[in-house]
Amino acid sequence: MKTTSLPRSDSPLYYHPMLRALHWIMAWGFIIMWLTGVLVTNIEGVPFFVDEDRQGLIRDFHKSVGYTLLMLLLLRLGVKLTQPAPAAPLAMPLRDRRLALAGHAAIYLMVVAVCMTGIAIADLHEYGNAYFGIELPQLFPTREQVLGWASTPWAYVLHAALAYGLLALSAGHIAAVWLHARSHKIELLPRMYAKAGKNPAQTRRKLTFVACCIVLLVAVFALRGFVTLGELEEPRDYRTTTPFR
Repeated sequence: MKTTSLPRSDSPLYYHPMLRALHWIMAWGFIIMWLTGVLVTNIEGVPFFVDEDRQGLIRDFHKSVGYTLLMLLLLRLGVKLTQPAPAAPLAMPLRDRRLALAGHAAIYLMVVAVCMTGIAIADLHEYGNAYFGIELPQLFPTREQVLGWASTPWAYVLHAALAYGLLALSAGHIAAVWLHARSHKIELLPRMYAKAGKNPAQTRRKLTFVACCIVLLVAVFALRGFVTLGELEEPRDYRTTTPFR
């Protein structure tokens, strides 16, 4: 059977160039977020990072990239609402189309949830947030408890759980591209990466290899963090740790 990625004839073949650019910029941004997120909680006892408070540098960079991703998501939604997108290929079953829509919506919502819980960690303790050294207004009231629960551990736990949930959704997003190519002979990758149209299978393998390496690295760091988990560190005032000033 011939591999196809053709949508309906009245829709574009590829996503708008701005959407394609934002997709890959945000993908690399998420990679940076996951790696810095697990790194900042797993570097105790490593002299290079502990010396000169490089942990503070990583933490503040992590926050700033998170704010950037949140702004890019809003821009992406704006472009998505104003520019036509390729319709689902005719060969794709209706159930899969609905799952694709649900999966995309879940990723967007998860990004917002991860970013907001990250902001809450600092705001709940009045430690403040900054964007590359620029002080930002407080969004959440300072509280030691939320709904009867101590805010310090649960803010960390919720943020981490949502971040790993986003990682799982992203892995599922990549897996869906594979499954459609193998099960329905539908190549979706060229719609978001035009150069992949010359050899989509090879490009898909390369991207999947990179994604698997990143997921494995994050999982190893995360497992190490759970195994060696001790008393959770209090968030530190960005004004005493940030290098962006």
